[in-house]
Amino acid sequence: MKAKIEKFSKFCIDSYGKGREEKKLIDRWAISEMNRIIAECTKFMEETLFRSAIQKAFFDMQNLIKWYSRRTNNEWNKETMSRIIENSILLLTPF
Repeated sequence: MKAKIEKFSKFCIDSYGKGREEKKLIDRWAISEMNRIIAECTKFMEETLFRSAIQKAFFDMQNLIKWYSRRTNNEWNKETMSRIIENSILLLTPF
């Protein structure tokens, strides 16, 4: 898990605040998907299902980043990726 966290940390540093300016339909989808993951993670935390919460917070957000990156050919929207990174970190903070 340590290697995964280090890889994610490097990705955050390298990717935060970088990308294209214009928004596309895929960006709206990514934000919507991020909001769904946040809601599910919050629900798990409220129910003290911490293992499920960390799976959502880390692995589902990682899958979202990978899927979004593939669909945009690594040319993501700056604001969208920055929001995903920020929210990923916020979700992982309790752990």
